[in-house]
Parts: sequence; C-alpha cells; structure tokens
Amino acid sequence: MNNQHASMKFTSEFESNDIFSFLDIKIIRENNKFSTSVYRKPTFSGVFTHYSSFIDETYKKSLLFTLLFRCYSICSSFEKLHEEIEILRDIFKRNSYPSILLDQCIKTFFQNLYIPKKG
Repeated sequence: MNNQHASMKFTSEFESNDIFSFLDIKIIRENNKFSTSVYRKPTFSGVFTHYSSFIDETYKKSLLFTLLFRCYSICSSFEKLHEEIEILRDIFKRNSYPSILLDQCIKTFFQNLYIPKKG
C-alpha cells in the first residue's frame, strides 16, 4: 500500500507485554479480557497551558474538562479512570494549577454527567 501514494506511508505495531496502543487508547490484555486507558507517547512531556499564562480562566478550565472527558470516554473501568484522573492532577499541578480549581472542575464534570438536569 505504501506504493500507492508518495506522501502516504503505512506502518504497523504489534502487541508487547500484553499492551497495544491504537490512537489515544492503550489496550491491555488481562486474564483473557481487554481493558482500556489513555495512551501517551513516551515523548509526552506533560506541558500544557501554564496557569499563569495570560489567557482567560475559561480556556484553562476547558482544557481540563476536555482531558477529563477524554479519560472518561476511553477508560474501561472506574479504577482506570481514577488512575488517569490522578495523572491529570499531577500534570496540572506541575503546570501550577491550584488544587482547589482541579477539585472544583473534577466535581463539576462528574455532577454534569450524573446529576439529572431539571427541565
């Protein structure tokens, strides 16, 4: 297939240690079952918009909500989701986000998912 177009190149990956990555998903084979969590490349640096950046806080919160939704959508269990949220907490703390803001955003995210809307 690589000969079909000069600017396209197809590659393939193979499972290693019962783990396979596909797009943003890490697929883990455990006891003849599959579980999923977020895949990050080995070169992932954890650098996002720093909290002291001169942009509105709305954008900073939106970044966190987007990454929370990504974790929620990809993780196959609440255990994996919890692990990913802890990773996000660590990443955002390294980018100087206040813990109270992180807690507030996480609480709001789950409330919006699980509390029925009036209307």
